[in-house]
Amino acid sequence: MATPLCFHQLRHTSCALLLNSKESVKAVADRLGHKDISTTLEIYAHIFDVTRQRSADIMNKILYGENNDKIEPNGTDFGTRELIH
Repeated sequence: MATPLCFHQLRHTSCALLLNSKESVKAVADRLGHKDISTTLEIYAHIFDVTRQRSADIMNKILYGENNDKIEPNGTDFGTRELIH
C-alpha cells in the first residue's frame, strides 16, 4: 500500500501540476499564499528545468518541422539549415 502524502507534498505536487499545465506563476503564487512570485520561482525553480526543455523542443519544431534532428546546444548547425521554405 502506498504511503499517504503529507500536506507539504500535496502542496508541492499541486504547484508542479499547475505550472506544468501552463498556469501563470502569479496565479500559482497567489494560490500558495506567496506575496511575491520570486518566492514561488525560488522554491520551485527545478520545475522550470522541464518547461525550459519543452520550450526549446517547441522552438525546434517551429523552426525545423516535426521530423527533424534536434539542434545541438552549441548551435553549430543553426546557420546550415534553410529557415524559409
